[in-house]
Amino acid sequence: VVGAAPSATLMSISTSFGGGPDVEQQLANGLNWAWQNGAHVISNSWGASSGYTSELIDDAVSAALQDGRNGLGSVVVFAAGNSNDDVGFPANSNPDVLAVGAMSPAGERKSPDSCDGEWWWGSCFGDQLDVVAPGVLIPTTDRQGSAGYDASDYFLTFNGTSSACPHVAAVAALVLSVDRDLTQQQVSEIIEKNAQKVGGYHYQ
Repeated sequence: VVGAAPSATLMSISTSFGGGPDVEQQLANGLNWAWQNGAHVISNSWGASSGYTSELIDDAVSAALQDGRNGLGSVVVFAAGNSNDDVGFPANSNPDVLAVGAMSPAGERKSPDSCDGEWWWGSCFGDQLDVVAPGVLIPTTDRQGSAGYDASDYFLTFNGTSSACPHVAAVAALVLSVDRDLTQQQVSEIIEKNAQKVGGYHYQ
């Protein structure tokens, strides 16, 4: 299998997504471990319910953006959410986060009415959304055997902003492969300014 940035080195960081009393600390620890151990791009296909915030996670995101890559900043990419509403936390926690929504196969914002027929979800949107990327019918590797979503080791219908987020993280890795001296803000600006404007939406 090959992704959009095939020569990038991957770092897998496992944290608890359960409802335990220390879940916020574990998630913050994962973010801090990433930038402290050299992650140039931190891809986050997770989020919390609407209206939720956490100072622990906010601080970890800010530290990655400011202190990662020896002060150039790690590029922090978050899935925007799938509630067809405002961009959720932590994608909305810091203006320097790259908040990624999902688009349909027709290049429109993924909504319950978009061309793909997946009526049960829509990509979050609003002023805090930075870019959208493919988020419907995405082929991916799967957990093996009965632990996976499919009997094979592949899953062909991965969807949501969680599947869009890694596309943008990979583009950030490609940008940094050309110039490692760019700040995280410069990487984000390159991605945002060069994204194709589609769909008749309002752009600033």
